[in-house]
Amino acid sequence: MATIGLDGPAELFPIRNGLYLGNYAVALAKAQQINVSSPDLKVQRDALMHRANIGLGELDTVISQVSDSDDTPATLRAVRLLAVYLYALKSKNESSRKRSTQQILQILEDPVQAQEPIIVAIAATMFLHENNDSQVLKLVNNPSTLELVSIQVKTLIRMNRVDLAEQALKHMVDMNDDATITQLTSALVALAKGGHERVEEAEIIFQQLQKKFGNSLTVLNGLALCMIQSGAFENAERTLLNALGLSPNDPDTLINMIVCAQHLKKPEEVISKYLTQLQSIAPNHAWVKAYNQLDAEFDELVHTYQQ
Repeated sequence: MATIGLDGPAELFPIRNGLYLGNYAVALAKAQQINVSSPDLKVQRDALMHRANIGLGELDTVISQVSDSDDTPATLRAVRLLAVYLYALKSKNESSRKRSTQQILQILEDPVQAQEPIIVAIAATMFLHENNDSQVLKLVNNPSTLELVSIQVKTLIRMNRVDLAEQALKHMVDMNDDATITQLTSALVALAKGGHERVEEAEIIFQQLQKKFGNSLTVLNGLALCMIQSGAFENAERTLLNALGLSPNDPDTLINMIVCAQHLKKPEEVISKYLTQLQSIAPNHAWVKAYNQLDAEFDELVHTYQQ
C-alpha cells in the first residue's frame, strides 16, 4: 500500500488532513505548530496554512501576507490568486475574477509549475467555482496525488458521470485506500450512486471519520446528506445546525439547510433567510445560479398567464 507521503510530505499530513475534513481551524493550528527545515517544505506548509485561512474565510489575511511579486514562490502566488479570486466572486468584481483565472493559467504555462500538485489543485478549485467542468478535467487529466484524483471524481459526479467517477475512484483506492481523503471520496461516490445499501455504506464511512477526527464541515454535511437521502430530515437538520456552528457561512451547509427546511415545511421566512444569506456569500455557486434561473423562468411564466 502507498504511504501517507504519496499525497505530499509526510510531515505535513496533519495539515492536509484538516483541510480535507473541512477542519480549517485544526489545519491552521497544525501549520503553526510544525517546524520545517527545508525551503521547499516551508513553501508547502505555508501554502497549506493559507488554504486553511481561505477555508475560514480569511481572504484579507492571505492577500496581505502573501506578496504579489516575482520573488514569491509560484505555489504561494497561486494561493494568493485563489484568495483574490474568491474575494472578487464575493464582491462581484468581474474584471478581477477573470484576471485571476487568466493569471493562474499563465503560471501553469511553466512546465515545472504545471507539475506542482498544489498549484493544479488551486487552479481546478477556481474553475470549479467558474462551473467550467471541462477545464477542471483538463487540469486533473493525469492526477499525481490523492487530492487531484478526488477533484476529478467530484467533477465527474457533478457532471452526472458516476460511472467514470467510479473508475477514477478505483485508481485512488489503488494509490492509498486508507487515506482520509480516499474514504471521503468513496462516501461521495456511494451517495451519488444512491440506493439504501450505498447510502448506508456512506453513512458508516462518515460516522467512522467523525469518531476518529471529531465533527467537521465535510463530515457533518456528509452525514446530513445520508439522512436526507433516507428521508430523515429532522435528524439532518440537527446535524446541519452543528455544521453551521462550525462555519455560519458555509455554502454547502446553507444549501442543505434550505433543502431540509423545504421538506420539513418550515415557514417561508426561515427558507428565505437561508437563501438570502447563501446568495450573498456565494452568488456564483452552481446551485444558486440554477435556483435564480428557475425562479426567473417561473416569474416569466406567471407573467405570461396573467396577461
